[in-house]
Amino acid sequence: MPFFSASGISPYNKTSGGAAAPLPDASAYIIAAGITDPTEQAAATQFVLDLSGRGSTTNNTNQWSKHYALYPMSPTTLNAAAYNIKDPTEYKITWYNNPTHSLNGVSGNGVDQYGDTNFNLANDTASLNISIGAWISANNTLAQADMGAQNSSSPNSGAMLFPYNAGTHDASTVGEYTGGTTPMSTDRDDFMLVQNNGTNLQKFRNGVSYYNAPQALGTADSNNTFILARNLNGANALSSKGTSFNNISEHLTQNEITDLYDAMNTYNVSMSRSWTDPNADAWIAAGSVTDPTEKAAVNQFALDLKGTGSTPNNSDVWNSLHWINLVSATSLAASLNDLKGGYNLTAYNSPTWSQNGIIGNGSNMYLLTSYIAQNNGSTLNSNSFGCAVRTTQTNTGASFMGVRNASTIPYNAMVESGGSRYYGNNSSFALDSGAGQFPSGDFVNNRTNSSNFNIYFNNVLNFTGAALPPDIMFAFKVLIEAFKSSI
Repeated sequence: MPFFSASGISPYNKTSGGAAAPLPDASAYIIAAGITDPTEQAAATQFVLDLSGRGSTTNNTNQWSKHYALYPMSPTTLNAAAYNIKDPTEYKITWYNNPTHSLNGVSGNGVDQYGDTNFNLANDTASLNISIGAWISANNTLAQADMGAQNSSSPNSGAMLFPYNAGTHDASTVGEYTGGTTPMSTDRDDFMLVQNNGTNLQKFRNGVSYYNAPQALGTADSNNTFILARNLNGANALSSKGTSFNNISEHLTQNEITDLYDAMNTYNVSMSRSWTDPNADAWIAAGSVTDPTEKAAVNQFALDLKGTGSTPNNSDVWNSLHWINLVSATSLAASLNDLKGGYNLTAYNSPTWSQNGIIGNGSNMYLLTSYIAQNNGSTLNSNSFGCAVRTTQTNTGASFMGVRNASTIPYNAMVESGGSRYYGNNSSFALDSGAGQFPSGDFVNNRTNSSNFNIYFNNVLNFTGAALPPDIMFAFKVLIEAFKSSI
């Protein structure tokens, strides 16, 4: 049996005859990377055991010698994440422009951040009969490569992990690139691997094959293999996603790929890696949401608001929002929770809930927030206050949301009456006369300065109004009057 030391497994295995046989060891990696956390040391040691047939993977394959480089993306530091656990003296990553480092691994900005593994396909492999993979810790549908190297002349031979190229095709390849296949949508927490067995291009997601078809190997590219980008005679298709594990290996069997996935997953679980947004996690837990589709949607929504998702501009608007409520597909109770965590709703007289929204009865059903603009809006300027609502039906004589004073003037509100729309923005209301009923869709009421406000419908500027000088931010709780509308 192997024996253990403070720095990992000993490099020798004592046999019954007293002979010493060398075994794969995590200690050199632990020392080189400066890893002092016992949990991470144990995870690295277990990873080595798992890939050398002495651990707890599905098939217990001994595949250690088939790997050129294995990067666990150490949580210790960005420098530690550069080390190759297979041999820390080889193929250390050179990071460019300081990619973001965290417990979950390393992520780029999609502009100029990436890593060079210093692994050269032409110099370091006998052929393109190889495998590359990345555990993707963020998801988007942009034209971004996770890793690889490819020459720029036809037939563009190389090795490239590019599973979801702008939603049009799966460009992952090892060998001669002859065109993409059906796009493979990647989720957070997916291990994607592509390889060529000498005759066929093979693609895997979380250890499961999803593509296997003939493809010529071609000639190995002379570019170094990049991470968070592909090397196309320079960094190209840079990624704003993240990676928590990468491999560069010989061609692997199905059993070996399954065990590689098992070993990586064991490491990630041991390190408590999580790819969900903490605000989304809290909202999901508060509402007892269990449906995987809804959980993924809420997580993506939070990431999009923080500029780390997949919106066209990746703008970070999170800190500009004071509260935001989603209608949950789980229950009315779940729908009352504020995604930002501070201002939950209270439902009065049991408005009707469905997966499509919340509807009142036009008389006494409504939702009340705990948000008071005057007290809770201290970080907001009264000249830049806005509110927004999504409706699912045409509304007549309905108040979407807002606050009114004793003279019934709407503040931070959207109201329809008599075929006209009234908007309040910390001032007396403005009138969009004769605009008609509010149709279903997305409305944003946004005061932009001391004298103007804009109304957007379905992301298009719909109305611009002159606003009176702002009054104080009203000391009433914002009321979502869901009489004839859904929030």
